[in-house]
Amino acid sequence: MYLAIKKKGVVEVNLDKKGAAPLQMIPGDQTPGGFWMSYHIGASSRFLAVGAPLFALSWRRLDSSVRREESFEDVSDLDVQGNRMAVVGARRAADGKFSPDGAIAWIGSLDRDLADLKPLLFDARGPEAPNMAACGIMFLGATRFLADGSLLVVPSVQPGIYRFDLQGKLLQTLDTVALGIDTECASVGAELKATLARDFPRRLAWVNERRIVDDVLPLPAGPGLLVRSVQQGQVRWSLKVLRHDGNIAVYDVPVHAQTPFAHLKGDLRQGRLALLLWEYAPDGEPDGAPQPHLLIAAPPGS
Repeated sequence: MYLAIKKKGVVEVNLDKKGAAPLQMIPGDQTPGGFWMSYHIGASSRFLAVGAPLFALSWRRLDSSVRREESFEDVSDLDVQGNRMAVVGARRAADGKFSPDGAIAWIGSLDRDLADLKPLLFDARGPEAPNMAACGIMFLGATRFLADGSLLVVPSVQPGIYRFDLQGKLLQTLDTVALGIDTECASVGAELKATLARDFPRRLAWVNERRIVDDVLPLPAGPGLLVRSVQQGQVRWSLKVLRHDGNIAVYDVPVHAQTPFAHLKGDLRQGRLALLLWEYAPDGEPDGAPQPHLLIAAPPGS
């Protein structure tokens, strides 16, 4: 298992060998040449990629320690399958303009150093991606490659969930309202945007007022949406599985957090479901946050 540990980089942990020391895969910011903030992560049998929340993403081949970087102004999520990487986020043009064409989701080839990077999805409000610009700092988006090679994109800054094929052709659009997911970034004006950018507790409160997708799980029955909400000060998650037969199966996720500022990320490998529970401190400082927990379980229906 690969774990992104913010300023400490990325490590590989062997779950079958208890007590084995983690292996450093991407060094952190205290190492010369290290990556400044490992926040989002994706891996295949060939590549490991990591994204900071702002400014950059990075990747390496698993058989080489040489690391590449690419500029990205906002990174909400990323995933890797084979040689391909998908990113939910926005870039700046050479002249400094934020997302001039409105692109908010991308796909490219890591074995080509992203020379073929192309946009998949655009902001519903047009150039300069007003929805992403308003809510990008909340890191609401999610994306996941599925077993059949298709890609699910949950932009979260605007309505809709999108599924693309191997070539990036749109196959399906799902209604977020029908799925009980909130996407209200069009209502965030300039004043509120500035407040959320500088006021971390207010930002946490804004997120807690909504039902968001924490992650997408590549389950055998279909993609699973980890939908997060806060009820009476307690974070709750439901897993909504978009089954291949068109039906939706809903499961309560029996994970209990210590604070109302918790989030879940997860992945499925070799029939094992891994969930990472992590929490913010109310002021955003790491010293006050509870320790994260790694949970291993069987996927629902197994």
